[in-house]
Amino acid sequence: MIAVHAIWSRDSRLCVWAEDSALPPRAPRRRGRPPAKSRPRSHPFACPSEELGEVVRRACPTLTPIALIECELCLLLPSLGDGPQRSPHLLRADDDDAGSGRPDRLRPWVVPAASLAPIDALELLLGLSRDDEPGIVVGDSARFLAEAAKLALEFLARGRVLPTLVRREDRWLARWEPVTIDPGDSERVRVLAESTQPLLRAEVGSSEHGRPSEVVVANVLGSIVDACARRFLSGRFSRRGRRRSGSAVEAWLAGLTSDAPLVRADERDCAA
Repeated sequence: MIAVHAIWSRDSRLCVWAEDSALPPRAPRRRGRPPAKSRPRSHPFACPSEELGEVVRRACPTLTPIALIECELCLLLPSLGDGPQRSPHLLRADDDDAGSGRPDRLRPWVVPAASLAPIDALELLLGLSRDDEPGIVVGDSARFLAEAAKLALEFLARGRVLPTLVRREDRWLARWEPVTIDPGDSERVRVLAESTQPLLRAEVGSSEHGRPSEVVVANVLGSIVDACARRFLSGRFSRRGRRRSGSAVEAWLAGLTSDAPLVRADERDCAA
C-alpha cells in the first residue's frame, strides 16, 4: 500500500511524497552514543523517486513529465525508536507494529519528493481529491491542500481577486491576490487555517517550530490564484498598438498578464 502526502513548500510549490508499506519500518540502528541533537536521516519507508513519479502519474495522467521536479524534503515528524510514526492510512501486510505506537519525540527525516509549480499543483490536487487508486490512499495533508485549491478556484470564479504590486527582497513583483474582506470569505479562510494538518507545518527551515498555519493557507491560496489568473490573461492584452511609455504601470500590466511577474521600472514609480 502507498500513502500519498503533500506539503506546500516555503518557495510556494507543491511537494508530494509517499509512504510504502512494503519497505522496512525502521532505520538501521546507529552505533555509539546518540547525538545530543537529532540529525536528519533517510525516511526508511518513504517511496523512492522513481516509484513516487509513477504514483503521481497514476493519480493525474494528464500531467506532463516536465512538470515534476525531483527533490528532497527534510520533515520534522513524530517518531518512536528508530523510525518515524507511520500514517494511520498506511496498512502493513506483516504483523510488525513498529511505527504504530505513541511517538516519543520529533525527529528530522529526509524524504524523496516531487515538486510542482502552482498551476500544475492545482491539476494534481484535483486529481488526488477523486477516489483513491487501487493500492494508493491519499493522506489528510493532500486532501487538505485539495480543499484549499478548490477555495482558490471559487475566489477566481467569483472575481474575488485583486491585482497588486509587492516587494520581495530587492524586486517588485506583479501579483494577483484573493480578496477575503467579505466576512463570509474571511471566516472560511480562518476555519481552513485552524484545521491545517500538522504535516503541512513540518518542513524544516529557518524556524524549528514550522510556519504558522495562517501563513501556509495564505501562501496556498495566493499562489494558486496568481498562477491561474495570469494563465487566463496571458496573451489577452496585446501590446500591439499601445504606446511604449516604459512607465511602471505598463510594466505592472505586463507582469500581471504573463508568466514573468518581475516589474522592471523606476524604483520611485513602483514605490509611489
